[in-house]
Amino acid sequence: MLVKDRSYHLEIKVRGASAVVELDGVEIASANLPFQLSGKQVGLFCQSQSDIYFRNFCVASTKPLVFVVMQFEPAEYEELFNDVIVPVCDRLALEPFRASQAYYPGIIIADIQRQIRESRVIIAEITPINPNVYYEVGYADALGKPVILIADGAKLDKLPFDVRAFRTLFYENSIGGKKKIEKSLLEFLTNIMSSKSGH
Repeated sequence: MLVKDRSYHLEIKVRGASAVVELDGVEIASANLPFQLSGKQVGLFCQSQSDIYFRNFCVASTKPLVFVVMQFEPAEYEELFNDVIVPVCDRLALEPFRASQAYYPGIIIADIQRQIRESRVIIAEITPINPNVYYEVGYADALGKPVILIADGAKLDKLPFDVRAFRTLFYENSIGGKKKIEKSLLEFLTNIMSSKSGH
């Protein structure tokens, strides 16, 4: 219940398809949207029998989040993240976030699910067959998130049946292969970010 003649601090945080409403720093509502907002429009609508005033209205933007699912051993996967994914995301003003950055004692699947919901795009390196990676890809797909699969063509020349429909980039672990995967990933992400729905 809002009290007349009192000022409140209302904050709405939207990231990916996740929306949270806070009033004076306390979360009062949250929702998982069935779509991702374009980020092009902001508006407020209120209804009351008396006048309502909005003051000090501002919008702060953050970089869209790219959730990266991959293993980091051996070192070539760490290099793929640092030397290819991070620079490409930087060029497009995207914030890459590795799933492993969230793996700390006590983490629960709800945290991973929240991070996927808050992401604009999912990138998954699927060369080693890993059930955790496939679960996270499936969850992202169920939410309608754009998913880009990356695989080492020398180690995985054929995709499992269930993921063949996804955008997939096969790369070579070489200097020439690095340039090719950078170019392809940049094109894929550019196309996704320029589409209104993010798909």
